Amino acid sequence: MEQIVKKRIIDISKDIIDAVAKKDNVRLKVISNYTIHNSSIFQDEDSISIATITYSLSNIIERYKFTETKQWAEFHNNIITCLKDARKELIKDNLGAYKNILKDIFKVIENFDHKLAIYVQEVIERSKIKKGSAILAHGISLGRVAEILGVSSWDLMDYIGKTNVFETKKSPSVKQRLNLTRKLFGLI
Repeated sequence: MEQIVKKRIIDISKDIIDAVAKKDNVRLKVISNYTIHNSSIFQDEDSISIATITYSLSNIIERYKFTETKQWAEFHNNIITCLKDARKELIKDNLGAYKNILKDIFKVIENFDHKLAIYVQEVIERSKIKKGSAILAHGISLGRVAEILGVSSWDLMDYIGKTNVFETKKSPSVKQRLNLTRKLFGLI
């Protein structure tokens, strides 16, 4: 993992933990979109995993925000604990443990409620596909996006075909692209 990606994930994970603790699904969606923008620059799986987890959590919190059951409280606390543990392992540069905790987070999300397992799995898959379309909008190839996210190119194309994301987006001018490149390399 590149150091700049690691630093950004460490920084953003603090915001994710805070948003989950406050059950702020809107903030989680904003964080997810920001993380997708970063992942399109570096094309790294770690940022995409965080974006997918964050988006999935925002959907779950949106649906269960006002639920006050023991099962919800356990899920909520478990997710926060896992997120904190993942952040600690990343800070210690223990990437193996970090990635294992991310896998655990996906499992916790999937196992939140046996009745909802199919729904939650669908949320995760839709999250990957929706975030994939955002990465495509940043100019990354369909094949690369599908590979990074672990989704089918067909599913990604199907979703994109149902949206107008590419029809309404104007390309930045040459001057705008040049300014962005200069900013990325610290020349401005």
